[in-house]
Amino acid sequence: MVRGFCIVGSETARTDTTWEQPWGERRFVKDKHNEVLVRFEQNGYYAGRRMTLALPPVQ
Repeated sequence: MVRGFCIVGSETARTDTTWEQPWGERRFVKDKHNEVLVRFEQNGYYAGRRMTLALPPVQ
């Protein structure tokens, strides 16, 4: 699964929410991040294999 992959699509998402936790130092936690979803497809001998990679936010 190393060779022959090409990117066939990608998506970006942005989240900006606040959620409440029942315990801990902070009652409300802010969740603000960006993420990328990249879709690959392999060609050649293994044509048709697909893989989706979700990249976490970069700090």
